[in-house]
Amino acid sequence: MGHFQMDRREKKTKEAIYKALSELLKEKNYNQITIQEIIDKANVGRSTFYSHFETKDYLVHDMCEDLLKHVFLKSNEEIEEHDKSLKSDPTNLEAQLKHIYIHINENDLLKQLLRSNSSDLFWSYIEDGIKEFIKDNQYSSTKVPKEFIISHIANSSVHILKWLVNHDLSINDSHLEDYIDSVISPII
Repeated sequence: MGHFQMDRREKKTKEAIYKALSELLKEKNYNQITIQEIIDKANVGRSTFYSHFETKDYLVHDMCEDLLKHVFLKSNEEIEEHDKSLKSDPTNLEAQLKHIYIHINENDLLKQLLRSNSSDLFWSYIEDGIKEFIKDNQYSSTKVPKEFIISHIANSSVHILKWLVNHDLSINDSHLEDYIDSVISPII
């Protein structure tokens, strides 16, 4: 029971820190935000911050990792709870991108971070997560190295997600399949 309460308290602390960073990003660029400002706004102590995150970049990495863990490690049933049209193939990039996009759209904090002037770091972590997810897939092209294909797919996937987020498109209006068929499928 004590462990459960600790987990809940830790989760609340992390959420307060995430929210503080998000609010600060409304006012200034990521590089101008100090850890002191984050902990003041989150109303947590310096040692509490550092017990969760080594640096401000680790905080951002953790936020993105939470999203990616949720998306890529969820069972197919949980993915399909969000969108019954998602295919149940766990290697299906389209289904995974839809799932990421659904979570971005449902999370105002994350959406705000990904639209901020300082979003490059956030997007780079998401791209790394996509690379990790697709690295074990088999690709038929023998003309280019597999590492190039993985990099291309991850970069294109992030570009597609960025476009959808910045244009505030709903998943139904996005024609995600068309983007993937046009930009990613030809290379694999």
